[in-house]
Amino acid sequence: YGVRKRYYLGDELDGVMNYPLRTGLIAYLREGDTEGLRYALLEVMANMPKRAADLSMNLLGSHDTERILTALVGAPEAGERMEVLAKRRLSRAAYLRGRRLLLLGYLALATLPGIPTVYYGDEVGMQGYRDPLNRMPYPWHRQDCGLLDLYRAIGMMRRESTVFKDGEFSLHVLDKTRLIFSRRNASTVLVTVINRGCVGVRLCFDREVMPLFGGRFASDRQLIPPLSGAVLSTEHGARFTVATDDGLPIYPSADQ
Repeated sequence: YGVRKRYYLGDELDGVMNYPLRTGLIAYLREGDTEGLRYALLEVMANMPKRAADLSMNLLGSHDTERILTALVGAPEAGERMEVLAKRRLSRAAYLRGRRLLLLGYLALATLPGIPTVYYGDEVGMQGYRDPLNRMPYPWHRQDCGLLDLYRAIGMMRRESTVFKDGEFSLHVLDKTRLIFSRRNASTVLVTVINRGCVGVRLCFDREVMPLFGGRFASDRQLIPPLSGAVLSTEHGARFTVATDDGLPIYPSADQ
């Protein structure tokens, strides 16, 4: 609320629900708006004690918010009665786009500093507007099992690397279509690439790279298709350049 909090400085709280990150990610994924996400990453998180940032509860949805799929691609409520909103569902095309944006959001959530938190049902494609429409029973017979498998793959990747638990964070690129950041320790750098645009992204490294999730490998390049993301592992000290598949703009090498 515009006031710097003191609860990080004493014995009050180890970490809090990271709503600034949620707000910033949704605006970014839905509209390409970078302001809120930049604020969450470079103002809020950067001014936390590291132990608090590492323990923050990072979330996309909760019992207090509309379902994340609805938040990403659903029509605004526009003052509609609850009875109307209860029957509103995404079109097939909107669902498929929302599903891809949701995976980008969760990939970012799982690889940023903090603890990724999943509100039940988000991982299988539940929809719904504000409370109580966001608290429907778990859809045991209507799960999006493909989405669930991808959530599990991201979770397994995170669990297998200690860098995601307490590694240092660096933001490299944040524009309307690309979010690129890294986590690192003394020997390893893990680079997360989020491409919400309609053009593929190329990353060229000066060291050997191992894809941990997503992306396509071609000679010395990593290719991240439109509306997709990837996590890449390389050595500490590696540098990379970034370009779009159509040759537009090439970013300078970024120190890792």
